Amino acid sequence: MIKDRYLKTVFVAKQPAPDRWPDGFAVVTACNPLGQRLDEKSNKSAAVRLRKTISRLGLKRHRVTGMSADMKHREPGFAVWGCGLAAALDLGRQFNQDAIFWAEEGRLDVVSCATGERQH
Repeated sequence: MIKDRYLKTVFVAKQPAPDRWPDGFAVVTACNPLGQRLDEKSNKSAAVRLRKTISRLGLKRHRVTGMSADMKHREPGFAVWGCGLAAALDLGRQFNQDAIFWAEEGRLDVVSCATGERQH
């Protein structure tokens, strides 16, 4: 089941952002696995492991921070492209995430890592 708060997520891309975003990409974080709040040091370490994993897989990335609408909760992550949705979900699962975001053809969906359920 997709949590309502995921549907209200806003994103800020590190500047400068790409001139043109790819037609399809995922937004993945390694922070707070399975919704369990971790300390800042643990989340930073997980983010470094995610960055290295993305590089090792030969995927393109750009730093993106997802945050609550009130901007009080923030999770650094990456826009990731050069892979399909299935590979992006595998990456989310590897980092014990509830969900990832999938952008394609101007549409943004939240996709459950456990079930593949998608919600616009």
